[in-house]
Amino acid sequence: MSLILYQIDPGTQFEPHRHAFGELGVVLQGTGQMTVGDSTRELKAGESYSLPPDVLHGLSVAEGKEPMVLIDIAAFAPSDLPAPPISEMKDLTAKVVRKGRAARRH
Repeated sequence: MSLILYQIDPGTQFEPHRHAFGELGVVLQGTGQMTVGDSTRELKAGESYSLPPDVLHGLSVAEGKEPMVLIDIAAFAPSDLPAPPISEMKDLTAKVVRKGRAARRH
């Protein structure tokens, strides 16, 4: 399992992507648009999401909004998939985020 606290600045977009593990998340502050497959919905503070493995998804925070802070939990099934090293998780984040400094892990 991997637990990451993100602060996502306005104007940031996590490009649509998929991976072999499931994700759970809780928004602590701000709002953003989450796209899962062909559907997009607004996520607000206090709301959560759950994504099964191999589902195309993305996230964006519009310009002019406050930063979005969320906890993202990547769930790895020990018998199916070993947890990737933190360097691989950082690489994945770097590949799908547009706007350089925008997504900070704490």
